[in-house]
Amino acid sequence: MSATAAATESPAAAPAAAALRERLHAYGDLLKFRIAVFVVLTTAVGYAAALAAEPLAGWTWLGLIGSLLGTAASCMAAAAFNQIIERHTDALMPRTRNRPLPSGRLHTGQALGLACVLTVLGQGLLCVCGTPLASWIAVLTIASYALLYTPLKRITSWSVWVGAVPGALPPVIGYAAATAH
Repeated sequence: MSATAAATESPAAAPAAAALRERLHAYGDLLKFRIAVFVVLTTAVGYAAALAAEPLAGWTWLGLIGSLLGTAASCMAAAAFNQIIERHTDALMPRTRNRPLPSGRLHTGQALGLACVLTVLGQGLLCVCGTPLASWIAVLTIASYALLYTPLKRITSWSVWVGAVPGALPPVIGYAAATAH
């Protein structure tokens, strides 16, 4: 391609690239990648604790990596469900009005579809690479975060205690993924 042809394509490609970056940034905000990293780290601690407590527990790299990816997908699904449920309230608060759903950067259907796909993907990875018990604990984590903690935040300060449960379960997921108990 000549320099002239590249120069004429560049101005048209720049807005498309900017739009793609903005869309990816919106999905990153919806899924809360930074929080997922910490959840994965605590899941790895649980997995390592299981191996230290039960050295004969069979583990593989595939089991470890699949369990961590499954937990990450589950965590990101919970974050998306949380923002779907809170989208109307988020629109009213200065701190949260720029989140992807209230700001219109993403549509609710897109977020819901992605949350469902991540839930299924996460449970599949945890069942296949970890154990069914780890998958069930991840489902409990998503449900307690989205269906208990999220609505209770607006009603009572006890929501902090309810929210502590899904916050504490990732190491348990790791332990269960390594040991099946």
